[in-house]
Amino acid sequence: DGNTATSPTGGASWEALGLPEFTTTDTSHKYTAQGTYSIVLTIKYQADYSFGDQGWRPVDGTITMPSAPFTVMAANESTVLVAEDCLTNPHGPGC
Repeated sequence: DGNTATSPTGGASWEALGLPEFTTTDTSHKYTAQGTYSIVLTIKYQADYSFGDQGWRPVDGTITMPSAPFTVMAANESTVLVAEDCLTNPHGPGC
């Protein structure tokens, strides 16, 4: 869909962030139209260094690394619990 985003930190799993599954995060993206999309993620690495007590200093330049293209399908779906209800598992999908 031509959208881009920048995050100063990398993504993490919902579990590592202490969030329920499907919670929107800084690295989330919602498509405005249903369809099949080809995605290429581009990661830019930038470094800083510290020597002794002189504080952090940036290293000039960045390394840009694109991923191989992969395909996702955007559709309207909903999650449901089939083995338990939300009273039994209040942290399950859709609860």
